[in-house]
Amino acid sequence: MSSNRASARQSGTDIPDHIKSLKLEQVNVFPLPVFQMAVPALAPHHDAIVDAFREKIDSGALPRNAHGFGYQTPANLLDERAWPAPWFREILAPSFRAACQRILANACTDWEPGMKRRWVNTMTIAWGVVQTGDTGGDNPWHTHVPALLSACYYVRMSARQDEGNFQFMNPLAANLFQPRVGELRPREGRMLVFPSFLNHRPSLSPHLGDDLRISLCLDGHFRAELFE
Repeated sequence: MSSNRASARQSGTDIPDHIKSLKLEQVNVFPLPVFQMAVPALAPHHDAIVDAFREKIDSGALPRNAHGFGYQTPANLLDERAWPAPWFREILAPSFRAACQRILANACTDWEPGMKRRWVNTMTIAWGVVQTGDTGGDNPWHTHVPALLSACYYVRMSARQDEGNFQFMNPLAANLFQPRVGELRPREGRMLVFPSFLNHRPSLSPHLGDDLRISLCLDGHFRAELFE
């Protein structure tokens, strides 16, 4: 029996040309999109944003683990009383809402073709997350339900390519073809927009030293409306 199995094997040089030339194409049946977008109007304010967060940490106004993991603000970035500078209200939030409208315009729904529909933004909230070299511990996996779309805008990243990355948990069961966890390397000055139900977390940045990793996070709540 072993000799029969051996005779059935083919080495690479035994494969006929018409077999070796076959083209294999991958078709993703259930792709889950994650979007990214540059926000050029916010980039010139990065240094001022870093200074503002650093001042809040150094003064004790932003205590560690008071509002979430590490140095996380309350969801008050769009509150003029907490953040008088207009960066977040006039650039960050409108950019996020515009991205959401473009994404939702192509959303998969069971609406009949030709139905006039719009997505109404009922609430947008935003907060800041600051990682330092001493943040310590694992970032917990989490979602942003009941929001519909969420985003992270990156002001400052770790210089190391293996730190401070954005990790997603696969919503499908782990299998031979898809890993349990996927990871993206964010870029400063760009916003990642993703479905709020997706489990995610930032990886740690233990080698930041005195530097900061700063992301500005947003949740968008939307309601679909039909109109004449």
